[in-house]
Amino acid sequence: MIAVALLFDGVDFLVEFLEVLNLLIPGSGALAVIVVSALISVWAWLTFYLWFKLHGVSFVSPKRALTMPIAFIIKIIPVIGALPAWTLAVFLLFMTIRGEELLLKALSKTETGARIAGKVGAVAGKVPGISGATRQGFKDISQRAENIAEKAKG
Repeated sequence: MIAVALLFDGVDFLVEFLEVLNLLIPGSGALAVIVVSALISVWAWLTFYLWFKLHGVSFVSPKRALTMPIAFIIKIIPVIGALPAWTLAVFLLFMTIRGEELLLKALSKTETGARIAGKVGAVAGKVPGISGATRQGFKDISQRAENIAEKAKG
């Protein structure tokens, strides 16, 4: 995806050189840059939106909702449109998605570990011959581990 974003940004950067036409025919170069840049931006936005949607990425979250529109706006502004906004937007989306995946994986492991600790504490609390205080300590540990597991699951 980043390679495609670099391609769109590279083409858009080259289009900025159409400003040279403005020297030959006043107004034509600026108009050509705006039109071509807008067409490239629309095509890039549709490409990435569809691509991310096909991979199950939702743009409803506040972290993602503005990323693509801001890149689109940057790209249609003359001169500023030469910045690699599509590449940055795709990189940011990729990093937030990867970060969320890693966080879910870590929480899943935390939940599993806490559940195991809770069960071990519950079983240890039933061992015959241990004192009441130790039994209560194991019950407390078991309950705390279950609470941690529920929070990690949520």
